[in-house]
Amino acid sequence: MEYRRFGKTEENISVITLGGMRFKSGWNPPRAHLPSESVRNCIEITRQALELGINHIETAHGYMKSENLYGLALKELGTPRESFKMMTKGAPMTGEETRALVEEQLDSLKLDYLDFYGEL
Repeated sequence: MEYRRFGKTEENISVITLGGMRFKSGWNPPRAHLPSESVRNCIEITRQALELGINHIETAHGYMKSENLYGLALKELGTPRESFKMMTKGAPMTGEETRALVEEQLDSLKLDYLDFYGEL
């Protein structure tokens, strides 16, 4: 896998990113209801990506179930936190909304921190 510096950061990420927008049933509410087929699909795709050297995972609050699916998949796979870079996105309007949304996203992802955050 080829890696490049991400923007102006000192972080090297894979040139291929594992995106979280298209999981089966991923757009169907409610956000926290995760069909077993979607969970299995996310675990398998994430496992394959990590084995191939992909270290950049990208998702967004707006992708409905994606953050919750990645949270389960990374935990199930026992993926060491230092082995990947997580980016998620959101569209908060105020500082308070940003804090609340990021805390919700961290909880969904089952992570203590994010590496990158994008505002839509």
